[in-house]
Amino acid sequence: EQSHPLGRLWDIDVICPQNGQVGRQSLGESQRRCLLCDEPAHACARSRRHDTDLVVARVEQMIDAWFARD
Repeated sequence: EQSHPLGRLWDIDVICPQNGQVGRQSLGESQRRCLLCDEPAHACARSRRHDTDLVVARVEQMIDAWFARD
């Protein structure tokens, strides 16, 4: 997720048979940040802070930049 420019676009849940879901905090990772405003992503998603069209445009911009590289 952090080593690839498009890694922020993936949200993969990891579930351990013995302990359940493995969260970012249990791995020592910081919480995800919003693609648009850099606030905690869960807060923006929960409150629907940003128009869907803006989020889609940012994702498309990131993908376009990846494919336009050298």
